[in-house]
Amino acid sequence: MEIINSKAEEYAGKFSTPTDELLQEIEKYTYKHHPHANMLSGPVQGKLLEMISRMICPERILEIGTFMGYSALCLA
Repeated sequence: MEIINSKAEEYAGKFSTPTDELLQEIEKYTYKHHPHANMLSGPVQGKLLEMISRMICPERILEIGTFMGYSALCLA
């Protein structure tokens, strides 16, 4: 089941700032080695988390249930 329309995600990714090298490496590693790689927060979700974090400038962030650390790095 597809939750997010693939065309909408493709469009958002096309007009988003590219992710940095570490996040790209985590994404590639996860898709190559993990059977549940679809659980990974991808570039579009990561950029959204990064934007929210930059807007509110939190002093601390607590993320519970980190899968591969991708989203935690985006929030940091």
